[in-house]
Amino acid sequence: MFLHSLEEFPHTGCGCFRIIIFKMDLSGHVPSQSIGIMDRKYEGSAPDGRTWKDLYYNQTGKQTPGSTGATFTYLKSPKFLKAHGGWEQVLWVSPNIADFMGDGLPNTISIG
Repeated sequence: MFLHSLEEFPHTGCGCFRIIIFKMDLSGHVPSQSIGIMDRKYEGSAPDGRTWKDLYYNQTGKQTPGSTGATFTYLKSPKFLKAHGGWEQVLWVSPNIADFMGDGLPNTISIG
């Protein structure tokens, strides 16, 4: 089974998801692959340059390794990205994600 993983066989996207969790390839950074989380209302771009529209069209209607849709409540689940080490692998979140998480957001995460 591949639960709570972005690597292989992530959930298909139907367009109803409110956030997208995705791997970013940031060459020159350690780790070179880091996780970003963006909500659908964010109008900017992630550190790797992708926007909501880019992520959305890359995922909707198919399984896209490295990307999955989710709900805000999943962010507070004890099983959040368990296959990746949870919040320790998250490098960047959009501002609405930071607001939702409040004090539960690790202080090592950049906010868009």
